[in-house]
Amino acid sequence: MHEEDVAEDIVEELPPKQKQKLHAKYQALCERDGYKKIHGFAQLARNLRDEYRTASGASTEPGFVWVDTCCINKESSAELSEAVNSMYRWFHNAYLYIAFLGDVVGTEADLHSDFGRSRWFTRDWTLQELLAPGQVYFYNGTKTRGAAVIYKITGIHHDFLTKKASPIKASIAIRMSWAAARQTTRVEDETYCLMGIFNVNMPVLYGEGKAAVFRLQQEII
Repeated sequence: MHEEDVAEDIVEELPPKQKQKLHAKYQALCERDGYKKIHGFAQLARNLRDEYRTASGASTEPGFVWVDTCCINKESSAELSEAVNSMYRWFHNAYLYIAFLGDVVGTEADLHSDFGRSRWFTRDWTLQELLAPGQVYFYNGTKTRGAAVIYKITGIHHDFLTKKASPIKASIAIRMSWAAARQTTRVEDETYCLMGIFNVNMPVLYGEGKAAVFRLQQEII
C-alpha cells in the first residue's frame, strides 16, 4: 500500500473535531515562510526535471529532492553526524543543486548588485554547496554562467567553480582562505563545514568549541 493511502486512512479515522484541528494546523503550516520555500523548491525542481527530460530525451531522470532543513533529524546526534560527514558527497553526486537566495529581489539586470550582496555568499555552510555539485542553479542563472561574478564575490578561481579542477586538489591555504570571511551561528560549524572540502570524516561533537579546529588539523596532517 502506498504511504499516501495509509495517511489518508488514518485521517479518515479521526473524530470531526480532531480533523478540524489537524486541518487548521496544516493551513497554518502552509502560510509559514519555511514551508513556502520548500514547496517552491519542489515545484522548481519538478519544472527543471521536465525541462531536462524534454531536452535530453533520457530514460533516467532525477526522482527526488533533498532539503537539509527538513531531511535531517537534528534531535538525533548520530543522524546529524552522519549527515554532516556525508553532505559534501551528497552534493557532489546530486544531479542539480538549487540555491535559494531569499534576500535577492530583482531580475537578471540586478545580477551584479543584489546577487553579490546576498547573505548566501557569507555563510560557511554554503561554501561546500557552491563547490561540490556539478550544477548549481540560482534563480539568476547557473554558477557556470555566473562564474566571473561569483569569482569577484568569493575569490574562488573559475576552474574550481566550473569543475575544471577539483576543489579538494587546491592547497590547504587556498581552501582555508575560501572560508576565512564566512560566518556561522555555532563555533563548531566553522570547522565542520570544511570537512568535506578537506575530504575528512570525523565525529560531530557540538559543545567542543574550538577543539574542533585541532581535530580537523590532525585529520588533515
